Amino acid sequence: MSHSQVHDENLADQDKLYASIAEDMRIKVEIKDRKYHLQTYKKCFLGTDAIKYLIDEGFAENVEDAEALGKILVDKGYIQHVTKDHSLKNEKFFYNFKQDAHFHGGKATETKADSKGKTPSTWT
Repeated sequence: MSHSQVHDENLADQDKLYASIAEDMRIKVEIKDRKYHLQTYKKCFLGTDAIKYLIDEGFAENVEDAEALGKILVDKGYIQHVTKDHSLKNEKFFYNFKQDAHFHGGKATETKADSKGKTPSTWT
């Protein structure tokens, strides 16, 4: 087996581990609709809960390690900040899992009328 094949296999194993962590976290952290400044964010969890989960489950030894692992989970697309402004932080910021991301940000915006004079709504 070449060094390249070993490297690719290790990356695949790491990706499986990250997917497994995200899947387990999705079961164990509280996911619910939350409000902030009159805006409701659907199916989200708190950064503080995710950091606590990563430490309690032994994936990280401390907050710094948990935030570093959280950054990887964000970079790989398993979780995201609801407005995509932050990596995972030990703050009461709202995050969601990629499976739930389509529930967030559903603001109807009007577009120009089509050839029949109808104005369809699109979701952004």
